[in-house]
Amino acid sequence: MDARPGRLERMLAELSRQTEGRSREGLERGALERAARWLGSAVGSVARAREALDFLKARGVDQVVGLGECVELEARLDPLRMRLGHEIRFHSGEREWGRATLDARGRARLVIETDEPGLFAIEAAIHTEGGTGLGEISGGVGRLLVMAEEPVLAVDSALLAAGVETPAALSTLRDAGVKLVFLCLSPSHSREHLDRELATERLTPAVVLGADHASEKLPTLGVDFRPVFARTLIRRMRASGVAVVGLLSADVSAMAKTKDLGVRLISAAGLGDADLAVRLRDAAGVFHERRRHAVSPLRFRLDQATATRAVEGNSCVIELDNHAARHAVLHAIDEARREILLSVYILEEGHFSDELSYSLVAAARRGVKVRALVDALYSRQDVLGVTNVLVAGLAAEPGIEILASRPILSLESLDPLLLKERDHRKLLVIDGERAFVSGRNAGDAYYTGFDEVPITDFTAHERIPWLDAHIELSGPLTREVAESFREAFREAGGADFELHEAPSPRGHACARLVIHHGVGDANAMAAYEAILDSARDHVFILNDFPVVDTLAAAVRRAVARGVDVTLLTGSALARRRDGSFFRGPLHREAFEYMTKERLLPLVEAGVNVIEVVSPPETRVLARGGIVRPYVHAKLMSADARVVSVGSANLDVTASYWEQEAIVVVEDEELTARVERELRALRSRGLRLDPEAPRFREEAPLRELASRLWPDSLYS
Repeated sequence: MDARPGRLERMLAELSRQTEGRSREGLERGALERAARWLGSAVGSVARAREALDFLKARGVDQVVGLGECVELEARLDPLRMRLGHEIRFHSGEREWGRATLDARGRARLVIETDEPGLFAIEAAIHTEGGTGLGEISGGVGRLLVMAEEPVLAVDSALLAAGVETPAALSTLRDAGVKLVFLCLSPSHSREHLDRELATERLTPAVVLGADHASEKLPTLGVDFRPVFARTLIRRMRASGVAVVGLLSADVSAMAKTKDLGVRLISAAGLGDADLAVRLRDAAGVFHERRRHAVSPLRFRLDQATATRAVEGNSCVIELDNHAARHAVLHAIDEARREILLSVYILEEGHFSDELSYSLVAAARRGVKVRALVDALYSRQDVLGVTNVLVAGLAAEPGIEILASRPILSLESLDPLLLKERDHRKLLVIDGERAFVSGRNAGDAYYTGFDEVPITDFTAHERIPWLDAHIELSGPLTREVAESFREAFREAGGADFELHEAPSPRGHACARLVIHHGVGDANAMAAYEAILDSARDHVFILNDFPVVDTLAAAVRRAVARGVDVTLLTGSALARRRDGSFFRGPLHREAFEYMTKERLLPLVEAGVNVIEVVSPPETRVLARGGIVRPYVHAKLMSADARVVSVGSANLDVTASYWEQEAIVVVEDEELTARVERELRALRSRGLRLDPEAPRFREEAPLRELASRLWPDSLYS
């Protein structure tokens, strides 16, 4: 887990310090658990009351997808009406889409495959066991627009809010066969207000996509996320086969970054173009022609979702073994002849960092130019005067230039955005020819093999290795990794430098580098969603962070299509076989409870959630003979044909805030090799069982952590 400061963490960390040295099985522990159960119950009661109000005022959610795509319909029922029945019928007039059962949270979800184009108003009705309808759920489910090959114009609702005279021109476009989709992205412009405006201007029935479709309702901290939300929504529609070819905006400059979407940016004045409808239809034709001739549906989805392109001719190795990873990284540095580019999120003291520092200094002394970048906050360098001794030591060495990205120089410069938008990437480029894109920070937990640490019942969590992953590549894509480093290095104040020519092809793997530019886009999340939506047989996910709502929905869609989804996770605070914890910080225990609570809906949806256990060669004398370690890897594979690995977790922070890098490889040989390792992890792992006695005992602690964590620490 990458530390993120907050009130809950500080409270629990302080409690951990106060109880250090005391028995975790003693009276203090029991008192803490009793207090947590009471507080968890109280927090849960308040939250359930709040949810009841939310259900009562909930509105339907509109969706736009291509023909033949799967889409999830969701109905939410207030607790008072849940007593009337538990089966929900989804329908549009006389057409029944299917039925679903309410869960304990008052939600019914149904995944359908669209089989005809059109605009459908989806409603939901409660049914008794005898099939008697008891009325519609207030607010309905929302409108579903299923698109064939017509052009779509996305309209920023802020244009209407500004009072710009556009309705007549929009009506003309609609009459000419251009579909209109309205983007309600501004918090100041409510969906209800927009509905009234559209009805007044006779632009209904209309499909309205809100910011919550793209943002998980994250707090924006004063950031103008409208361009990000617009990009996310447009890319998602295009990835599903919807020809969004234009964006009409009141502020074209604010939306200018959407140029990489391949859409036409249109101002209100541009609506006067008499040939606009023809131009949009022509663009839609080009879009669908490219889709028909794409190498594969997966390739098309990734192209549209991430605005990246696949690069042929790469040789790739994915490494899950920490010991082997340490050898590969240090050996690559020792072989460097001209240049080393290194970017890490965390650089902390320990055996690995001693070896890393030695190799970097040795390289510099033999004439290799070393440029390095660390995240200021999480490497504790240039933060309110704090200095990282490793950074200072490396900076003093001739031939090494090391910088801290986004420093915090004073309390006056401190703001929430500066704390959230950090550089989470882990990159290493050697001589412009070899590159590592990794989830591993520079620390012992990431580079110590499970066979290298003897473990007893009294071993501290901090001594137990984590499961992690990196990809090593050579070939043309290496230059893109170097370009990503150079851009970040210049932003941190470093001098510009020349890049080496892209290496010639070194293998047969087709790979792409996907960079998430902090608050600029949601590229990593979009790549994961594209992989999930393209899967047809099986998916493996290796990660131990709460799954962001967008990706959780994509997982449910995959399961509904018959895809076997396995999520391999771990324990944020290492456990023994029986579930008891090794000695460690209470804030990690709280994170463990929160993560597991948020995995339960995926278990209910049919996902195989497996806790990873230590490999057979581990030297364990703790009770039960195994360790249930933390999983820090960020890896996804599908159908033995595509695999991604890098720094991006599947959570909100990685999806919207921090800088991330992942490599997505389309190569059957590589993916099959990785999936053999993942199947081995699954076969010896422990299935998450909600009915297990210890899991049930921890329910109040999970509820408490889950309720408090988002506002205090995580989101």
